[in-house]
Amino acid sequence: GMGVAEKESVKDSRLGVSLGFSMKKHLCSLCSKSFLSPKDLRRHILTHTGEKPYQCPYCNHRAALKGNLKVHIITVHGKNFVDGQDSQVENITAPWRNCM
Repeated sequence: GMGVAEKESVKDSRLGVSLGFSMKKHLCSLCSKSFLSPKDLRRHILTHTGEKPYQCPYCNHRAALKGNLKVHIITVHGKNFVDGQDSQVENITAPWRNCM
């Protein structure tokens, strides 16, 4: 029927966009979703565990995603988000640099 054909076309276009399913090697053991990078997989797994590794420096708020913490800091505290955590380029003026 019509419904089946529509489903097929949606599936085909989605596969076309995600350039080859075989490229995605990082599989979530909890829901079988797959990801292009281990970083994406780790971020996804947080949605299952409820873990919130990003701590707000201004209050006791924690966030599962760095982007959510950024929004929190800007909207609640009215401050710019300084990305010091797990970034490639280290912030030389970061106060916690001396602690390591």
